[in-house]
Amino acid sequence: RKQDRGMGRPLIILFGDSITQFSFNVEFGGWGAALADYYCGKADVISRGYSGYTSRAALSLLPHVLSCATTTSSSSSSSFSSSIPDHEKPLFLTIFFGANDAAGPPSQQHVPIEEYENNIKNLVHQAKNICPRIVLITPPAFDQACWDKICLEQGKPAIAMTRTNEITGKYADVILKLSKELNTYCIDLWHDMQAKQGWQEYFNDGLHLSKSGNSFVFLALKKLIE
Repeated sequence: RKQDRGMGRPLIILFGDSITQFSFNVEFGGWGAALADYYCGKADVISRGYSGYTSRAALSLLPHVLSCATTTSSSSSSSFSSSIPDHEKPLFLTIFFGANDAAGPPSQQHVPIEEYENNIKNLVHQAKNICPRIVLITPPAFDQACWDKICLEQGKPAIAMTRTNEITGKYADVILKLSKELNTYCIDLWHDMQAKQGWQEYFNDGLHLSKSGNSFVFLALKKLIE
């Protein structure tokens, strides 16, 4: 079915894992909802967040995610067309993966860092025809003590406690490197969060964002786009 977007508002697409999926959470003042409010009447913000997903899974999802920005609802590879008029292309696309990729083995979510780099690179290359402006977001800092404590309280298996902030930082560095190589915009959450005293307050469980964490992400994105 054809989608006539000629008279519509431009799109902003948020693509990522649970931190993107929960970005419209009202209880925690989601950063996606704040962005939608910021662009109210000017652009439509679409969240395509998938809890538990990694950059590996993102590759197969990308055609579906970008189909909302094309002239057809098909998610086939034919949707990847550079024939979309510039004025109908999304304002920007955020790519926000890495928090799950950085889970250590034997976690099923673990993606080796070399593969992670290739996955992000492929996502950017595939998306650029549809979304010329891409914002890569590093995985945020990780409060391991808080996460492990909650996992133990909830009786989760040891495999759930394979994440460390140090390893997450290595995946963040990949994003910084790729943003320069691929000429994309970038938000460095991992380093910037930890530059603030008491940065642990940005999380409600060590991994997912609290109200102040969501505000931090929104303000970083707002600063970038202004």
